[in-house]
Amino acid sequence: MFFSRQRCDVRVVSVEPGPAHLSLEAHIGSRDGGPIELLSCTLRLKEAGIADLEIKARHEIALPAVVEALVQAVNGKDRGALLALFTDEAIVNDELQEYRGRQRIGSWIDNSLFADEVRLAVVDCHCSEHSIAATAHASGNFDRRDLPDPLVLTLYFAGLDGRIEQLIIVQNASGA
Repeated sequence: MFFSRQRCDVRVVSVEPGPAHLSLEAHIGSRDGGPIELLSCTLRLKEAGIADLEIKARHEIALPAVVEALVQAVNGKDRGALLALFTDEAIVNDELQEYRGRQRIGSWIDNSLFADEVRLAVVDCHCSEHSIAATAHASGNFDRRDLPDPLVLTLYFAGLDGRIEQLIIVQNASGA
């Protein structure tokens, strides 16, 4: 976690007021594309203001290497690293659109992920022998009308030897 004088983005994703406290969760990430962390903050209140502030990472998630590499490449806008994660015949399905092959996937990266400055913060991950389902909060400069806050996506990965053969991205109806 970083707390320095560097510029960072903070996005509050939930707030729970209580009689003597205020709890919130926020994404915090460096503007240079560094990692995003999901933080849990609790402010204990007293009559004259804040009595105590506790900030901690919500939880550490051990991510498979391919998921970690995808999140770092997306958040760091590293097109080469991101495209290298996919096999030559890979398929991506995002927003009910299919992109087959590295050339079309490269166009999807440029026109959807990077044009909209998408950033991902993984909040949960389940692995089986042949697939991975990673749940992430997504942010960026895209049209948010009619979208939940936070925008929760599940990324379903299938592949061989650490490369992605299939990536299906689904918007969840409820938060994670």
